[in-house]
Amino acid sequence: LRQWVEALGRNQVPEILPDNVLVAHPDVLAWWVPAKVRTSYFALSHPPKTLQALASRTVLQLPYPAHVFVATRGHLRIHALRASERPTADTELLHSPILNVFISGHLCWGNVPVPKSISPSAIPEYERAVFDSWSTHPNPGQEHTVPGRGGLVRLWDKLAVRKATRFPVELLKAFPSHAEASEAAKPLTLSELIKRSVRA
Repeated sequence: LRQWVEALGRNQVPEILPDNVLVAHPDVLAWWVPAKVRTSYFALSHPPKTLQALASRTVLQLPYPAHVFVATRGHLRIHALRASERPTADTELLHSPILNVFISGHLCWGNVPVPKSISPSAIPEYERAVFDSWSTHPNPGQEHTVPGRGGLVRLWDKLAVRKATRFPVELLKAFPSHAEASEAAKPLTLSELIKRSVRA
């Protein structure tokens, strides 16, 4: 088995790693993106009547917090970061406010094609799947990732109405280290997420 793994490694084309790559492994690719105002696509299937900016299909400029991405074969996990700086092993992860992300942190691919590679050259494909796709509905449980009534949909609507240029990252809840964890549970760290992804 070791000889097969070494042989596969010799067939990989060497790549120069961009500054934003955190882990480049045959089974896991991790990278981060800074906070940024991005073009956002909303086409909510059942928008609440009280929405203003997101009441109908629209394209807006909205602020996103910094994020970390972890790609494995067929899966992509996405978590927000408190600070817009390169995370370390001990960086605590937050729930992502992106509507197409399940409460587990996994991307809901919908009809977006999954990239066939988990090499750094595929990063633009993954980011397009996240940031350039239409947000049609919040996924189950996402209303618990931020405080207040209306959850993420209401928050995005408020940001759009205010023409905000900074995402209020302090509203995002920490991602728990265990699925059944209570409010007092320790947050998941980047190193723990990488370990889980390698084992998966």
